[in-house]
Order: sequence, then C-alpha cells, then structure tokens
Amino acid sequence: MKKNKINILDCTLRDGGYYNHWDFDRVIVDRYLNSLNASSVDIIELGFRSLPSNKFMGPFAYSTDDFINQLNLPKRPKYAVMINGKELIDNKKSTKTIIKSLFNQKHKSKISIVRIAINFDDVIKVKPIAVQLKNMGYEIGLNMMQAHGKDENTYSSTAEKISSWGVVDVLYFADSLGNMLPEDVKNICYYLKKGWEGSLGIHAHN
Repeated sequence: MKKNKINILDCTLRDGGYYNHWDFDRVIVDRYLNSLNASSVDIIELGFRSLPSNKFMGPFAYSTDDFINQLNLPKRPKYAVMINGKELIDNKKSTKTIIKSLFNQKHKSKISIVRIAINFDDVIKVKPIAVQLKNMGYEIGLNMMQAHGKDENTYSSTAEKISSWGVVDVLYFADSLGNMLPEDVKNICYYLKKGWEGSLGIHAHN
C-alpha cells in the first residue's frame, strides 16, 4: 500500500455479520459489492475465516475460497478476510496445521489481505500466524483490539516488536469499546509511530 495514501476498508459483511449470523442474502451481497466498487472503496473485507463451529453461522463467518469463488466480485477492489487470533493460539492443534487447513497459497485465492485480530495484550503471540500467512503470499494486517488506555512506552515498544517481525504490512488499532476521543487517537498514532514506520490504520467503534 502506498505510503501517505488513505485506503478505505469496508468490513460490513464481516462486522455486520454479528447481527444475522453472517447469513446475507446473495442479492443484497451483489448490490453491496457493486455499490462499494462504484464508491471507490479500496478494500472489501468479505468476512471471517473461522474454524468449524457447532452453532449455526452463515458462509461469511467462514469465507472459504470455494465460497468466495461463487461470488460476483468486482475486479477493482482488493479483498480481505479476518481471522480471530485467539481462536488459533488457544487451539490444541499447531498453528501451522490450522493455517494450512484454512488457507490456500495466495496464487490460488481471490483474497489478497488477511487481517489478524487479537487483543493488544496478546499481540506478540500471533507472530507465527503472521509469518506463515506472509510466507504464503498474503498481505498482513494486524488489528490490535482493546488498544485504549496503555502508556506511551507500551505502545511504542509493542509497535517496535511487531516491526521487527518484518511481515506485517498494516498495523491497526481498534476502539473496541467506542470510548476513544480524538485526542486519544492522535496520541496513540504518535506513540505507535515511534516504533512503527509502516502503514497505520484505525477501526473506530463510535
């Protein structure tokens, strides 16, 4: 992604899926995708890529490559999926095994970007996930949830560690509780930039 360029990522099918179990009508999906394409949205996050579940969740909770291949995707935007880092690091199976079960090599997928969501305090634990997905050819976004209320050194040192991995393309922080003020956002950006020189993003909740 170009430096100093604002990229807009829309995650309606992923974040909005909490309201309908990720079970969207295909006609609505087609209209939505075409509308975002016409609006010049840069990246469309199609859904989660989750492990199998015993409870009902629609196809956008899994967003498999087979399912995505059935969608009428406009060619201009890039496409992303999100994985829940905690779901992988708390699993008894090895991270390598899980990733291989969830993802094909990039050249076999219409997905360009994988965003890894993890609570800020656990962010270092997802390094093996980021490294493996990067080696498979994907751009990596690291979405740090519950990123509010840390001290300056915690933000800057964490960013520096992530930078040292050499695999994360975009570092995001999320206003998970919707309580960040503009001054908080400004300060967090400033502190993170002390240890991070790459692209920076925010997922706002208010």
